[in-house]
Amino acid sequence: MNLEKFKNRLKIEIRYADLDTYRHVNNKAFISFLEDARIYYMKEVMNFIPKNLDFEAVVGKIDISYLAPLFLYDNVWVY
Repeated sequence: MNLEKFKNRLKIEIRYADLDTYRHVNNKAFISFLEDARIYYMKEVMNFIPKNLDFEAVVGKIDISYLAPLFLYDNVWVY
């Protein structure tokens, strides 16, 4: 995949709260990363201001392929 075509990305550092008992990132944290990136995109590209929200954003489906584990203090880019 050519990531250069994406004009917006968010760097996230893995926190202790993102880990499960096996000390790698729990699947629920990945959803949180997507949520953070969505809000970041709306702010940076759409000039989103939360107090002026006049629409509801609904995510109907999320499909994630886990390619490798992430660990504490790793960095992940969300495009």
